[in-house]
Amino acid sequence: MPAQLGMSTKELHSVLAEIVDQAADEGEQWTARRRAKGKPVPLTYYDAEEVVDLDTADYLKRWSRHLRLPKAVFVVASVYLDRFVEKRKVSITHYNKFRALLCCLVTADKFLNDKCATNRHYAVVGGVELEELNHLERMFLADIRFGLYVSNSLYEQYCEAFEHVDELLDDEDSLWGSGREESLGSQSMHSAECGFP
Repeated sequence: MPAQLGMSTKELHSVLAEIVDQAADEGEQWTARRRAKGKPVPLTYYDAEEVVDLDTADYLKRWSRHLRLPKAVFVVASVYLDRFVEKRKVSITHYNKFRALLCCLVTADKFLNDKCATNRHYAVVGGVELEELNHLERMFLADIRFGLYVSNSLYEQYCEAFEHVDELLDDEDSLWGSGREESLGSQSMHSAECGFP
């Protein structure tokens, strides 16, 4: 990948966690609005039976601590998370954010690194059974239509977005801002700025 991210891994975890948690909050609000109107809320295999009591930043730190993932993996994982939301037409919620992150991180690590962990190790770090990870991984790849390639320019756009995330989160007109309305319930973290295929 071309650009170097000018923030520490710890800062990257915090920023990505903030984005994912905001998306999950918005997904929960969308879900509540649909239920209030008597409309069905589709569940996916990614949804847990109950909300996991774990801080998102701590979950991301766990990945770095146990697998020593480079920052590029987290950046590419955020691209994959956007692709997942866009192509699957699913909302990130507090019920599915960890499984979605698990799939994105595993896929990004495998795509970027010639020597990576085994699925058994990924499953332990991710907090799921091996069989579940294998199934999730197959579903995730199909859901993003095997769209794994990330161009240099797209990678650089995501790095830039991470560097200025506070401004984007505070801007109500930004996709990351708190004032946007979600008509489909899917909240792509970056899609307008980065325009992936």
